[in-house]
Amino acid sequence: MAEDLLRRWLGKVVFCIGSELTLFMRGILPGRSLVMRVRRMRKRPSRAAGSPALTDYLARAAGEVRRVFCGPVTYASLVWEPVDWSRFDFVGVDHDRDSRAKDRYAGMLQPSLGTGKPMVVTEFGMRTYAGAADR
Repeated sequence: MAEDLLRRWLGKVVFCIGSELTLFMRGILPGRSLVMRVRRMRKRPSRAAGSPALTDYLARAAGEVRRVFCGPVTYASLVWEPVDWSRFDFVGVDHDRDSRAKDRYAGMLQPSLGTGKPMVVTEFGMRTYAGAADR
């Protein structure tokens, strides 16, 4: 279906193979639910840095997508997920802005800019009420 969209909207379709999989996909971090994985990660943040399961999955997924889709491919990563961007056409980073990170927001993106590839912030906010950026 994505290939059909690409033919119809040439140059305007990018296939994103996933989003924040360290948290949302079982098997990257221990835990049967998102809540359990987030709790464990908060207790030991180093647990998520360099997950071989994420690296292996992204390599397989990118390869399989490229077999059937000739357009650009990306992944919507968490800012701290270690991703081998050589497999992708765009660096994709979900990076919400809130009061805790407002003074270092742009700096947190610096490691992702060194790939030589275009970068897109694939998520930059999620709360829609007044004052959300301060909470």
